[in-house]
Amino acid sequence: SWHEDLYRLAIVSEGLSPAVIDLSLTGDETISINLTEPEILFEENFDNLDNWSGSVYWSAEGSLLSQTSFTYNNSIEALLTSSDPIHVEEETDAVFQLSLRYELEWDNDTLSLGLNDINQGEIIWLNHWTDQYWVEHTEYIPAILDSGAYYSIMIRLKTDGSVQYRGLEMESLT
Repeated sequence: SWHEDLYRLAIVSEGLSPAVIDLSLTGDETISINLTEPEILFEENFDNLDNWSGSVYWSAEGSLLSQTSFTYNNSIEALLTSSDPIHVEEETDAVFQLSLRYELEWDNDTLSLGLNDINQGEIIWLNHWTDQYWVEHTEYIPAILDSGAYYSIMIRLKTDGSVQYRGLEMESLT
Protein backbone atom coordinates (compact mmCIF):
# COMPACT_ATOMS: atom_id res chain seq x y z
CA SER A 1 0.00 0.00 0.00
CA TRP A 2 1.32 3.43 -0.97
CA HIS A 3 0.84 6.61 1.04
CA GLU A 4 -1.07 9.56 -0.35
CA ASP A 5 1.42 11.60 -2.36
CA LEU A 6 2.55 12.59 -5.85
CA TYR A 7 4.25 9.81 -7.82
CA ARG A 8 5.86 9.47 -11.24
CA LEU A 9 5.54 5.90 -12.50
CA ALA A 10 7.68 4.61 -15.37
CA ILE A 11 6.40 1.35 -16.84
CA VAL A 12 8.98 -0.42 -18.99
CA SER A 13 8.64 -3.63 -21.00
CA GLU A 14 11.22 -5.11 -23.37
CA GLY A 15 10.44 -4.21 -26.99
CA LEU A 16 7.64 -1.74 -26.16
CA SER A 17 7.59 2.03 -25.66
CA PRO A 18 7.82 3.03 -22.00
CA ALA A 19 4.87 4.78 -20.38
CA VAL A 20 5.31 7.54 -17.80
CA ILE A 21 2.40 8.53 -15.58
CA ASP A 22 2.26 11.39 -13.08
CA LEU A 23 -0.13 10.29 -10.35
CA SER A 24 -1.64 12.16 -7.42
CA LEU A 25 -2.60 9.29 -5.16
CA THR A 26 -5.37 10.07 -2.69
CA GLY A 27 -6.95 6.62 -2.39
CA ASP A 28 -7.41 3.32 -4.16
CA GLU A 29 -7.15 3.79 -7.90
CA THR A 30 -7.06 1.65 -11.04
CA ILE A 31 -5.04 2.88 -14.00
CA SER A 32 -5.18 1.53 -17.55
CA ILE A 33 -1.80 1.44 -19.24
CA ASN A 34 -1.38 0.84 -22.95
CA LEU A 35 2.16 -0.09 -23.99
CA THR A 36 2.70 0.14 -27.74
CA GLU A 37 5.31 -0.67 -30.34
CA PRO A 38 8.08 1.94 -30.20
CA GLU A 39 8.37 4.65 -32.81
CA ILE A 40 11.83 6.18 -32.49
CA LEU A 41 11.67 9.93 -33.21
CA PHE A 42 15.24 10.69 -32.13
CA GLU A 43 18.29 8.57 -31.33
CA GLU A 44 21.76 9.70 -30.27
CA ASN A 45 24.72 7.65 -29.01
CA PHE A 46 27.14 10.61 -28.90
CA ASP A 47 29.93 9.21 -31.06
CA ASN A 48 30.62 12.87 -31.89
CA LEU A 49 28.85 16.24 -31.86
CA ASP A 50 28.36 16.54 -35.63
CA ASN A 51 24.56 16.80 -35.21
CA TRP A 52 24.75 19.36 -32.40
CA SER A 53 25.64 23.03 -31.98
CA GLY A 54 26.53 24.94 -28.88
CA SER A 55 29.26 26.01 -26.51
CA VAL A 56 32.83 24.73 -26.53
CA TYR A 57 32.50 23.09 -23.12
CA TRP A 58 30.81 19.89 -24.41
CA SER A 59 32.63 16.86 -25.81
CA ALA A 60 31.60 13.46 -27.16
CA GLU A 61 33.50 10.29 -28.00
CA GLY A 62 30.98 7.51 -27.33
CA SER A 63 29.26 9.49 -24.57
CA LEU A 64 28.36 13.14 -24.03
CA LEU A 65 30.50 14.92 -21.44
CA SER A 66 29.67 18.35 -20.03
CA GLN A 67 33.35 19.31 -20.12
CA THR A 68 36.70 18.28 -21.56
CA SER A 69 38.51 18.15 -18.20
CA PHE A 70 37.71 16.22 -15.00
CA THR A 71 35.31 18.87 -13.63
CA TYR A 72 33.19 21.57 -15.24
CA ASN A 73 33.96 25.30 -15.18
CA ASN A 74 32.48 27.84 -12.77
CA SER A 75 30.00 30.55 -13.81
CA ILE A 76 28.96 29.12 -17.17
CA GLU A 77 25.79 28.45 -19.08
CA ALA A 78 26.77 25.70 -21.52
CA LEU A 79 24.03 25.00 -24.05
CA LEU A 80 23.92 22.18 -26.59
CA THR A 81 21.20 22.04 -29.29
CA SER A 82 20.41 19.23 -31.74
CA SER A 83 20.74 20.25 -35.39
CA ASP A 84 18.20 17.77 -36.80
CA PRO A 85 14.67 18.71 -35.70
CA ILE A 86 12.04 16.28 -34.48
CA HIS A 87 8.79 16.61 -36.44
CA VAL A 88 5.43 14.99 -35.69
CA GLU A 89 2.31 15.14 -37.86
CA GLU A 90 -0.12 14.62 -34.97
CA GLU A 91 -0.01 15.27 -31.23
CA THR A 92 2.26 12.66 -29.67
CA ASP A 93 2.88 11.52 -26.10
CA ALA A 94 6.64 11.01 -26.27
CA VAL A 95 9.03 9.60 -23.68
CA PHE A 96 12.72 10.47 -23.80
CA GLN A 97 14.98 7.72 -22.50
CA LEU A 98 18.34 8.88 -21.14
CA SER A 99 21.21 6.63 -20.09
CA LEU A 100 23.34 8.87 -17.91
CA ARG A 101 25.11 9.71 -14.69
CA TYR A 102 25.62 13.18 -13.25
CA GLU A 103 27.22 15.02 -10.36
CA LEU A 104 26.28 18.64 -9.64
CA GLU A 105 26.73 21.05 -6.79
CA TRP A 106 23.54 20.51 -4.75
CA ASP A 107 20.91 23.15 -5.52
CA ASN A 108 23.51 25.57 -6.96
CA ASP A 109 24.25 24.08 -10.39
CA THR A 110 21.54 22.86 -12.78
CA LEU A 111 21.50 20.37 -15.62
CA SER A 112 18.42 20.67 -17.86
CA LEU A 113 16.77 18.83 -20.74
CA GLY A 114 14.45 20.82 -22.95
CA LEU A 115 12.74 21.13 -26.30
CA ASN A 116 12.99 24.22 -28.45
CA ASP A 117 9.61 24.58 -30.17
CA ILE A 118 10.90 26.01 -33.45
CA ASN A 119 7.38 27.01 -34.64
CA GLN A 120 6.59 28.98 -31.46
CA GLY A 121 10.14 30.19 -30.69
CA GLU A 122 9.97 28.99 -27.10
CA ILE A 123 11.88 26.52 -24.95
CA ILE A 124 9.97 23.92 -22.95
CA TRP A 125 12.16 22.63 -20.12
CA LEU A 126 11.25 18.98 -19.49
CA ASN A 127 13.49 18.22 -16.52
CA HIS A 128 16.04 19.86 -14.22
CA TRP A 129 18.63 18.05 -12.11
CA THR A 130 20.32 19.83 -9.19
CA ASP A 131 21.78 16.90 -7.23
CA GLN A 132 24.13 13.94 -7.64
CA TYR A 133 23.60 10.46 -9.05
CA TRP A 134 27.03 9.33 -10.29
CA VAL A 135 25.88 5.80 -11.12
CA GLU A 136 24.91 4.95 -14.69
CA HIS A 137 21.14 4.66 -14.81
CA THR A 138 18.17 5.22 -17.13
CA GLU A 139 15.62 7.99 -16.74
CA TYR A 140 12.36 8.40 -18.62
CA ILE A 141 11.16 11.96 -19.30
CA PRO A 142 7.64 12.48 -20.75
CA ALA A 143 6.76 15.21 -23.24
CA ILE A 144 3.71 16.09 -25.30
CA LEU A 145 4.69 17.02 -28.85
CA ASP A 146 2.18 19.25 -30.65
CA SER A 147 0.69 18.39 -34.03
CA GLY A 148 2.77 19.73 -36.93
CA ALA A 149 5.49 21.09 -34.63
CA TYR A 150 9.27 21.01 -35.11
CA TYR A 151 11.49 20.64 -32.05
CA SER A 152 15.20 20.65 -31.36
CA ILE A 153 16.52 19.01 -28.21
CA MET A 154 18.43 21.22 -25.78
CA ILE A 155 20.80 20.21 -23.00
CA ARG A 156 22.02 22.92 -20.63
CA LEU A 157 24.48 23.08 -17.75
CA LYS A 158 24.28 26.24 -15.67
CA THR A 159 26.84 26.68 -12.87
CA ASP A 160 27.53 29.20 -10.13
CA GLY A 161 30.91 30.60 -9.14
CA SER A 162 31.96 28.19 -6.42
CA VAL A 163 32.58 24.43 -6.34
CA GLN A 164 33.20 22.29 -9.46
CA TYR A 165 31.93 18.72 -9.95
CA ARG A 166 32.11 15.96 -12.58
CA GLY A 167 28.99 17.17 -14.40
CA LEU A 168 27.24 14.99 -16.97
CA GLU A 169 28.12 11.77 -18.74
CA MET A 170 25.32 10.63 -21.06
CA GLU A 171 25.63 7.38 -23.01
CA SER A 172 22.47 7.77 -25.07
CA LEU A 173 19.32 9.83 -25.62
CA THR A 174 16.34 8.27 -27.41
